[in-house]
Amino acid sequence: MCAVDLAGGGLEVGTSKKLDAFFEYCFQVPANRIGFAGNGGSFSLVQLKVIQEVVSISVFVIFTLLVFRTETFRFNHLIGFVFLILAVFFIFKPN
Repeated sequence: MCAVDLAGGGLEVGTSKKLDAFFEYCFQVPANRIGFAGNGGSFSLVQLKVIQEVVSISVFVIFTLLVFRTETFRFNHLIGFVFLILAVFFIFKPN
Protein backbone atom coordinates (compact mmCIF):
# COMPACT_ATOMS: atom_id res chain seq x y z
CA MET A 1 0.00 0.00 0.00
CA CYS A 2 1.34 3.45 -0.88
CA ALA A 3 1.46 6.22 1.65
CA VAL A 4 0.81 9.72 0.36
CA ASP A 5 2.34 12.64 2.22
CA LEU A 6 -0.30 15.31 1.72
CA ALA A 7 1.61 17.90 3.76
CA GLY A 8 4.71 17.51 1.57
CA GLY A 9 2.92 18.08 -1.73
CA GLY A 10 2.97 14.42 -2.76
CA LEU A 11 -0.57 14.53 -4.07
CA GLU A 12 0.16 17.53 -6.29
CA VAL A 13 3.34 15.98 -7.67
CA GLY A 14 1.59 12.68 -8.37
CA THR A 15 -1.30 14.42 -10.09
CA SER A 16 0.99 16.58 -12.22
CA LYS A 17 2.97 13.50 -13.28
CA LYS A 18 -0.21 11.71 -14.34
CA LEU A 19 -1.41 14.73 -16.31
CA ASP A 20 1.99 15.10 -17.95
CA ALA A 21 1.99 11.43 -18.98
CA PHE A 22 -1.59 11.68 -20.29
CA PHE A 23 -0.88 14.66 -22.54
CA GLU A 24 2.41 13.15 -23.69
CA TYR A 25 0.55 9.98 -24.68
CA CYS A 26 -2.19 11.95 -26.47
CA PHE A 27 0.33 13.70 -28.71
CA GLN A 28 3.00 11.05 -29.23
CA VAL A 29 0.90 8.06 -30.24
CA PRO A 30 -0.85 9.83 -33.16
CA ALA A 31 2.42 11.51 -34.14
CA ASN A 32 4.18 8.14 -34.27
CA ARG A 33 1.41 6.65 -36.40
CA ILE A 34 1.41 9.58 -38.81
CA GLY A 35 5.20 9.89 -39.03
CA PHE A 36 6.06 6.21 -39.49
CA ALA A 37 7.33 5.39 -42.97
CA GLY A 38 5.10 2.30 -43.09
CA ASN A 39 2.02 4.55 -42.78
CA GLY A 40 3.10 7.08 -45.39
CA GLY A 41 5.31 9.19 -43.11
CA SER A 42 8.96 9.94 -43.56
CA PHE A 43 10.57 8.55 -40.36
CA SER A 44 11.77 5.12 -39.31
CA LEU A 45 10.78 3.68 -35.93
CA VAL A 46 14.24 4.42 -34.52
CA GLN A 47 14.07 8.04 -35.66
CA LEU A 48 10.60 8.43 -34.13
CA LYS A 49 11.83 7.00 -30.81
CA VAL A 50 14.78 9.40 -30.70
CA ILE A 51 12.50 12.36 -31.46
CA GLN A 52 10.11 11.18 -28.73
CA GLU A 53 12.86 10.93 -26.12
CA VAL A 54 14.39 14.31 -26.97
CA VAL A 55 11.00 16.04 -26.78
CA SER A 56 10.07 14.26 -23.54
CA ILE A 57 13.33 15.08 -21.79
CA SER A 58 13.31 18.68 -23.03
CA VAL A 59 9.74 19.27 -21.82
CA PHE A 60 10.54 17.57 -18.51
CA VAL A 61 13.58 19.77 -17.90
CA ILE A 62 11.69 22.97 -18.74
CA PHE A 63 8.75 21.88 -16.55
CA THR A 64 11.06 20.97 -13.68
CA LEU A 65 12.96 24.26 -13.81
CA LEU A 66 9.75 26.31 -13.93
CA VAL A 67 7.64 24.43 -11.38
CA PHE A 68 10.19 23.11 -8.90
CA ARG A 69 12.32 26.10 -7.99
CA THR A 70 14.76 23.99 -5.94
CA GLU A 71 16.26 22.38 -9.06
CA THR A 72 19.07 24.04 -10.98
CA PHE A 73 20.46 23.40 -14.44
CA ARG A 74 24.02 22.15 -13.95
CA PHE A 75 26.97 21.44 -16.22
CA ASN A 76 26.32 17.69 -16.30
CA HIS A 77 22.80 18.43 -17.60
CA LEU A 78 24.33 20.48 -20.40
CA ILE A 79 26.64 17.59 -21.30
CA GLY A 80 23.63 15.26 -21.36
CA PHE A 81 21.87 17.57 -23.82
CA VAL A 82 24.97 17.66 -26.01
CA PHE A 83 24.84 13.86 -26.15
CA LEU A 84 21.14 14.03 -27.07
CA ILE A 85 21.99 16.37 -29.94
CA LEU A 86 24.72 13.97 -31.05
CA ALA A 87 22.23 11.08 -30.92
CA VAL A 88 19.86 12.99 -33.17
CA PHE A 89 22.71 13.82 -35.55
CA PHE A 90 23.82 10.18 -35.87
CA ILE A 91 20.29 8.76 -36.12
CA PHE A 92 19.31 11.18 -38.91
CA LYS A 93 22.66 11.09 -40.73
CA PRO A 94 22.26 9.66 -44.23
CA ASN A 95 24.24 6.52 -45.01
